[in-house]
Amino acid sequence: MGAGTAVIAYDVVFNREVLDGQGWYFGDPTAVATALEAAEADPAAVDSGARSLRARAAEDFSWDAVADAYEQLALRLARGESIHPTARRARRREQEWPG
Repeated sequence: MGAGTAVIAYDVVFNREVLDGQGWYFGDPTAVATALEAAEADPAAVDSGARSLRARAAEDFSWDAVADAYEQLALRLARGESIHPTARRARRREQEWPG
């Protein structure tokens, strides 16, 4: 993405979220060939998708943004909060750490 190239990705939720619909997806070996053929058949879509993905990478996946998100997650976890939907109200017990 950051290099400004089109992306063909394994079809899982994470990849679809990251690519935001700007790519080709495959779920099995046969689908890889189909995705490659689709990309090769549409150079305009490749160029457009590549530009869009590079902009998305620069805007949404900068090191500062990633570091800030991890810092916020660490602070929430340190407060005992949970990111698991069924455990929103759950709190971790205080633990005595050896040493």
